[in-house]
Amino acid sequence: MNTKENESGIREKEYIQQVVYNEVLYLPVPKLKIKKQGATISDIVKEARISYDNGNPYNIDINDLTLLEACLKEESGISDIGNATIHYASFNKNTNDLIAHGVTRQEADSITDAKAISAVVFIYKGSERQGIKEGVSMVFRGTPRAAWSDNANMESDCTGHFQKDGFTYERISSLDRASLLNVQDTLRQIEEGDDETARVCRQFMQENKLALSAHSQGGKRAVTAKGVFPELQNTRCYVFDAPGIPPEHWDELVQHWGAEKVEEMRNDIYSIYADNDIVHGIGYTEQRGYFARNQMALDVPEVDNDRNANVMAYHYAFRLLHIDGDGSVRLQEKVEKEGNWAEYAKVVSDELMKLPPDKRADLMHPTMALIQVFHANSLPHNYNFIEHIKLGGRTMKFLPDIIPLLHFSAYRYYSESYSKEHPLERWPAGAGEIVLKLKGMLPKDIQNGLNEAGDAWNKSLGFYREGIGCVIGLPGVLSRSMSKFIVEKLEATKQLADNDSIRPNSFYRDEGGLPMIRHDQTFNRCTIGMLQFGIEAYSEAITGACDWVKSAWMNVTQAYYLDDYRVFCNLNYPFKSVSDPISGCMSRGGYPGLLRFQAPPSLALSKNVAYVCRSVDQTIGSCEESCYPLFWIPAGAQYPWKLAELLRKQHTAEIQAGVDGLKRDKAVLESCILEACGISTLEELKSDVPGKRPLFALAKRVLYDARETEEILLHYAARLEKGLQAQFALLPAGSAAGETEKLFDTEGFLAKEPADNSSTYRGEVGISYADAGASMQDCEEKALQCNYIISDIGELRHTLSGLRYVSVSHDGLDEMTGIINRWRAQQLHHREALGSYMRCCQEAEAAFCERCNRIAVN
Repeated sequence: MNTKENESGIREKEYIQQVVYNEVLYLPVPKLKIKKQGATISDIVKEARISYDNGNPYNIDINDLTLLEACLKEESGISDIGNATIHYASFNKNTNDLIAHGVTRQEADSITDAKAISAVVFIYKGSERQGIKEGVSMVFRGTPRAAWSDNANMESDCTGHFQKDGFTYERISSLDRASLLNVQDTLRQIEEGDDETARVCRQFMQENKLALSAHSQGGKRAVTAKGVFPELQNTRCYVFDAPGIPPEHWDELVQHWGAEKVEEMRNDIYSIYADNDIVHGIGYTEQRGYFARNQMALDVPEVDNDRNANVMAYHYAFRLLHIDGDGSVRLQEKVEKEGNWAEYAKVVSDELMKLPPDKRADLMHPTMALIQVFHANSLPHNYNFIEHIKLGGRTMKFLPDIIPLLHFSAYRYYSESYSKEHPLERWPAGAGEIVLKLKGMLPKDIQNGLNEAGDAWNKSLGFYREGIGCVIGLPGVLSRSMSKFIVEKLEATKQLADNDSIRPNSFYRDEGGLPMIRHDQTFNRCTIGMLQFGIEAYSEAITGACDWVKSAWMNVTQAYYLDDYRVFCNLNYPFKSVSDPISGCMSRGGYPGLLRFQAPPSLALSKNVAYVCRSVDQTIGSCEESCYPLFWIPAGAQYPWKLAELLRKQHTAEIQAGVDGLKRDKAVLESCILEACGISTLEELKSDVPGKRPLFALAKRVLYDARETEEILLHYAARLEKGLQAQFALLPAGSAAGETEKLFDTEGFLAKEPADNSSTYRGEVGISYADAGASMQDCEEKALQCNYIISDIGELRHTLSGLRYVSVSHDGLDEMTGIINRWRAQQLHHREALGSYMRCCQEAEAAFCERCNRIAVN
């Protein structure tokens, strides 16, 4: 065997080793009867077989189990891998320990929930005779049960963030953040631990024997971790059937590390996948290609020859390995190029990645939500009320857009493939021309598939129309629900702010602990989120209304205004709704007569969302007199006042951005109506122009509905902005609003201990440093007076001892001395405790204010 072949064999064993590690995580490891730290792969597989044979309560996939059992047999050639041990499993970590190291309760729950993320460390220490390498491997599982929706988040809107070494990564998902926090904790434990496991890990890491590996969604997590943590950037990363990072995160890495460093990272990433796997193509763009520099496609004949298998059968990790007749385990055969499905997925990804992240999210979130519910049989991890509402809004426009996008990508893929084999004299001018040139040239099975998609779409329109009826009835239900929520939260906040006995956790330990923050995360975030959702619905409605008006004009003039993609849809989609996705009424024949000049349903839906906002607006107004202001902040309490100013500034900017968006959308609609109707002012819509009466009537109806919705949302925005000003009030020094003078109660303040007996500091709602400082001085003076009194008692005792004819008991003096000594000690304790508390508050305030100054609110 020559050197090149030998190196190839060694590298193949490395790939196999990492595939096996990833396969182990597809067993129900958290539920098996194994020790939490140090269980071997052999132990895990053995327990999995026992569980499978006893009714399979954890739904173990027999393909995963039989592959792993084959790998542990001597004839496999890799049986030593059974001695590898598992450590630092995210699902076995202690929640309280995570919180003690700066992780919030919610994030700690995500880290330890195996349905959200799952990551472990494998250690192999032993013989390398079979090609199994000694070392440490950080392994990230593919999509857990409740994390399918995060597949959309991590490739589109990216609602998470992570700060490392002064740089904030903002193009990651919420579960990406949980994964990074878990990696950070694992690295901390390895660095600080004095146990044998930590020492072995440190030794292997010093010897450069650390690897990252992952399958599917986990691959994106691994690559993200490699890009964030400097100690992982020179580490090899093996990803299997894994999506790439979105272009926005790629740009973020270049911004922080520089193009040269990012290229070095890419050179250390090895992407291995089945030749027809479609998942690894996500994140690919024609301009940049894959983020992973090293690519390997593997042939999977077992799926190729199975007529009953669907395309996702290529995605399973066990497909990457093959068991030969003699029991040996090897990697599937390498092929030179990707299969048709993979190439098609790359085209779809390229089209998706061209879209802005929010538009990309509109298509990706409903896709993943459907898989989440119908495949994983689980709700998304940590979805809140507003996220469910947004998902509902996205779902209403999902199918009308995703099917044409997939169809368009199919034509693009086959047009590019066809042009390579049959060079055209010139490239077609647009999608419409491409279609005309390719009619009848697509493979028969592809044509049949697209025809079936059209039939499915036509059937789905009926369900959509039924859905509209349900949605139109939702405002009443939502209004009552939201109104009840508003009243409950305001009353709870008022009680929380007024009740001195409630002592929340410190700010930097739990962002929901402070009353002010807790209120902001529930009440303000919900009410402003409702406004933002209403504005998003309005924006989408305006887009649909513009299309509706232009399409009505097109019916009148028989002219095409549509862009290249919409020409493609109009020529090829008798089932595609070009102008309004919900009604499904745009087709080759134009609008049906009954629907042609009615207002678009999208505006009606937007108006219904606005009605919910109006109900919330009225509820807040009815509560303001009894609840506002919610927080009285003492003069001189800079920390809470700075926090209040920051919240007010941030939310005011959010509201203003929404108001500006409403005005822009209104201007767009008015401009569209002027252009489509051929008039110069909206007043001309009142005139009677023969031939344009139906068009003018439609324009007036659309304009009326849009203005009504805009007026409701603007009034609601004004209510929220007014509320932000009224929620917090500055309390004059030494007084409370409408009450008698309120002095700083040192003893009462220090005597009250937290309910959980923790050492967290109190007084986050507001402490006057001036009053506390005066109290410290008072304690100092009282302690000094105690010294004088004790000295005086001593002198008195000496004097009384000299009296010969008067019997004087010293018991009273002893008691008095004890009382004064205890009083003196208490004053000194108060002084030290107040001083320590104030120093902590001032340090936290300084750090907080510095952080606030770095926050730029546009």
